[in-house]
Amino acid sequence: MRFVGVILIVAACGGRSHEPVLGGPDGSVGGNHKHVFVTDAAWTGDFWIQSGDWPSSFGPDQADVLCSNAAVGAGLGGTWKAWISSYGTSSPTSHAAQLAADRIKDVGPWYLIGTETVVFNNKANLLNTPLAQIDVNEHGVALQGVPVWTGTRVGGQVLEDCGEWQTQDDQVTGTLGDSIGLGNYWTQESSAPCRSTQAHLYCFEQ
Repeated sequence: MRFVGVILIVAACGGRSHEPVLGGPDGSVGGNHKHVFVTDAAWTGDFWIQSGDWPSSFGPDQADVLCSNAAVGAGLGGTWKAWISSYGTSSPTSHAAQLAADRIKDVGPWYLIGTETVVFNNKANLLNTPLAQIDVNEHGVALQGVPVWTGTRVGGQVLEDCGEWQTQDDQVTGTLGDSIGLGNYWTQESSAPCRSTQAHLYCFEQ
């Protein structure tokens, strides 16, 4: 009599990790997925000073530098843009207005870092309201609700922009979103003095 042994191998799948999953050949997270995070660091509203890239670029561009620095520090590749708007400035050099609606390319869907949670399906969704809270930082760690500089209303248009994100005057205010906010609150929850308030940034992979 012959006995045939059958070995069954069962693979157990663990829970979802909140650590970044590095993917594509360019080092971007999650392969073909695009991602969004809220920065772990916070800054006052004078990005013109804090990015270390002044006066060669304008406030929203300097917010991009802060997003890129955060991504690099977390070992993320790809290109990152801040969700932020400004009216434009003539000092120290002339810069046209920049709207968050125009700054972010239509390359979604965007997922929270290290998760399969879709925050925005596409740009049309981005110009409306999120499907989930943007409460995970560049390291894949969930944050409690934090204020986020946006200068932007729902729809991606400019609101209060901290004097083109370069003010030295604490009487000037900027628009804040809330990282655990849904509806309009994700991007236009309140406003606050720019020089005495520290807030985070939303960073979108492009």
